[in-house]
Amino acid sequence: MAIQTTEKQVYSEVDIQKAISAIENNEYRSIRKAALAFNVPNATLQGRMSGRKSRATAYETQQVLSAAEEKTLSR
Repeated sequence: MAIQTTEKQVYSEVDIQKAISAIENNEYRSIRKAALAFNVPNATLQGRMSGRKSRATAYETQQVLSAAEEKTLSR
């Protein structure tokens, strides 16, 4: 029996935010349709719509530098 491998979807935080704003502006009637349109996983979009944080913000307290400090150093 052959093992099926799936390719990972390539998406960014910007894509997720665009999908969320499209849903909030009633451009799409369902989360699933918006996820397909913006090439974002359905489960990820559903989680974000229900209030789940992104990985970067969820683990921000465990990072050595805060987001503001990183921004300052990157200049």
